[in-house]
Amino acid sequence: MLLRKDTPIVAVTTLGDLFGNVRIKADGMLGMDVLQEYVLHLDFDRSEWRVLRAYAPMDGREYAVRLSTSGPGEACRCSVYFPQVGPIEFILDTGNLRPESATLDAATYKLLESKGVLQTIQPAWRSPLAEEDEAGLLRFAETSVHRVGYLTRAATLGEMALPECAFFEGQGNTLGLGFLSRFVVTFDFPKKVVYLRPGKQLHRRERLKISGLLAVDDHGRTKVLHVVPESPCAKAGIQKGDFLTQVGQHSPDEMTLMEIEQALGELDTTVPVTLDRRGERIKVSVKIPDIKPPKIIDVDKIPGKKYLD
Repeated sequence: MLLRKDTPIVAVTTLGDLFGNVRIKADGMLGMDVLQEYVLHLDFDRSEWRVLRAYAPMDGREYAVRLSTSGPGEACRCSVYFPQVGPIEFILDTGNLRPESATLDAATYKLLESKGVLQTIQPAWRSPLAEEDEAGLLRFAETSVHRVGYLTRAATLGEMALPECAFFEGQGNTLGLGFLSRFVVTFDFPKKVVYLRPGKQLHRRERLKISGLLAVDDHGRTKVLHVVPESPCAKAGIQKGDFLTQVGQHSPDEMTLMEIEQALGELDTTVPVTLDRRGERIKVSVKIPDIKPPKIIDVDKIPGKKYLD
């Protein structure tokens, strides 16, 4: 069975043909409410996933993390242990594909920050917020402030030490695919356990949503809806109403809005951007600053430290 890029897994009504070693490119969204009866193997290093009859780790390089669910069709949850705070429950949100997919609600963020477990990046980055009107059009509503913080102490998921990653202030405590893509992941839903193996992306640098650009699709063209003042895109000269005609080496027509966001989220890079401003072709360079996370202390005290070396 083939899946187009825009076909979500939740549209599949039967998975009988997926058993065995059938491989499918990992495009689309993975609906856990459909897959909770199966064993799901996600190999982000190979950009593929498989549905298996059973799974048994062989080489001891994987850590088991217990899953909890409220019932069929409910979200899967697991606990992350934070020093000085204790275990905190997170939703494993496989529908969240964004880089900033490790999120904390405001209360948890404040707690971790007050205990010295999380260090906020300063200044706080302002993110544009858009709303959809009755006609289905996205319009800029206001500017909301979302903090971004790095761990200063070694947190663990099961016994797996969390690598350098940023936590974003959001609506809830979630770990999405952007976070999980650092590992090779196997969900054994019948046994309620997820196995984590360090992947090739374990030590990749975090991509942060700090460009200040909010773009939308406008009849097949990528239009700038809002630019946050004093942001990298604002400093580069991008203005509301501009149309993007090239981002880096790619045409926005060949990119999703998320891919554009990711291209403008790689730290310590300069991204060439070409604009169409009322028929005039303009070239600018967006400088994304370098934000280095603090050194994590007490990492030698946790079992998973060897996987961070």
